[in-house]
Amino acid sequence: MNNVLKPFNSTSRRYAVGDPVRETDDLSPHSFEDLKARKFIGTPKPAQAEKAAAPSSKDK
Repeated sequence: MNNVLKPFNSTSRRYAVGDPVRETDDLSPHSFEDLKARKFIGTPKPAQAEKAAAPSSKDK
């Protein structure tokens, strides 16, 4: 599944961040491959885990 990573317009609608996009969608005047290459669409990155807390002086 590909989602919009950066907003863009097509002739028929405006795509917002997070909208699902399929290769069969009408993205004219753009192409699916061009938008993917320019990182307007892609697979969203998984949420990054919070960094572990710094060890306290008691852990030494």
